[in-house]
Amino acid sequence: MERTDLAQVITGDSEAVLACRLAVEAGAPYFVSDMPGPAAPLFHTFRRRLRGTHRTGQRTLGLEEAVELLARCDEPVLACHVDRGSWRYQVWMTADGQSLIACTGVERPTAARRP
Repeated sequence: MERTDLAQVITGDSEAVLACRLAVEAGAPYFVSDMPGPAAPLFHTFRRRLRGTHRTGQRTLGLEEAVELLARCDEPVLACHVDRGSWRYQVWMTADGQSLIACTGVERPTAARRP
């Protein structure tokens, strides 16, 4: 998927969406999967991650909302990762890559804070 196409899909006014779109527009590296998959396994994975971030205090953007949206999604999703240095964004789109389903950002621990 071309960068401009991805930026056009990442629309909305949540903090996670705005930050992710800015990262894409600023040239952050990204990867879009080439095969859509079911949302249910993603829901379970990110629900566990949400619980983990609550335990550790790791900063997130839109993770709770993304988990809720993935829980309600009954269609295949296309996944995308956007890497903006200290933040990593996850984007889920419809299988055709035309519409945003959910977006979240997770702050990566800095080297000083890593165990």
